[in-house]
Amino acid sequence: MKKIFSSKFVKIFLFLAAISLVAFLSLRGFLNGPKNLAYKAFLPFQKIFYRAGTSVSDYAGAIFTLPKIINKNKNLTEENLKLQADLSKMSEIARENSFLKERFDLPDDPDFNYVLANVVGYDPISFGQVVFIDKGSSSGIEKNYPVVTTGNVLIGLVSEVSDSTAKIQLITDPESAVNVVSQDNRSTGILKGGEGDLLLMEMIPQDKNVDIGEKIITSGLGGIFPKGLLSGTVEKIISSDADAFKKAQVKPVLAAGNLGVALIIAPR
Repeated sequence: MKKIFSSKFVKIFLFLAAISLVAFLSLRGFLNGPKNLAYKAFLPFQKIFYRAGTSVSDYAGAIFTLPKIINKNKNLTEENLKLQADLSKMSEIARENSFLKERFDLPDDPDFNYVLANVVGYDPISFGQVVFIDKGSSSGIEKNYPVVTTGNVLIGLVSEVSDSTAKIQLITDPESAVNVVSQDNRSTGILKGGEGDLLLMEMIPQDKNVDIGEKIITSGLGGIFPKGLLSGTVEKIISSDADAFKKAQVKPVLAAGNLGVALIIAPR
């Protein structure tokens, strides 16, 4: 028992003595050199462990943020494609408008776009005063849009619209009415459909002159038809002293049966 006790006592004593010695040496600075060597020896391992821990943290963070990044990238890609499509569409519209202006001899008006359509038939009920075109609301056409043809010649007004077709009421229709002015004398009046393919310019003041052969163009009044669209040529003056206004018989520039293409004028 004495031997065992002595052995334990010696071990405890040596342990305490070692701790005291280390503490004494550390306080006196004698262990700074070995500590620095130990730090330097373990520094590479600490860097490895730190980087590994950081990588694991970054990887874990990436796992949670990756779906958000993918979704954001998808949205940006879709927006970019949409912008490219819009730009391409605008370029095509500008190119087509430039071509149509040249072909149809249209004024360069920044307030209007033009939609080209083909005349595909006539309404038999209207006795040829209403035609059908192969463009509709899907092409940006709406009711009451003016319609012209080659040479900036007014032919009518959009009266009905479906998705892919539209009805055009010709200016020769008795129900049609257009504010016009004589090109030379600047006499105002209202152009209506007459008998057959003829037109009748009414409400011309008695003190205003209109000459045979004079061109009749739209005045721009009423806000529907742009001014300056060619509507016809004066063939005959109808006047009476008993009437407050005089009339003029006007021949359309183009007969309804000769229509092949139509150009719809759409506000921008």
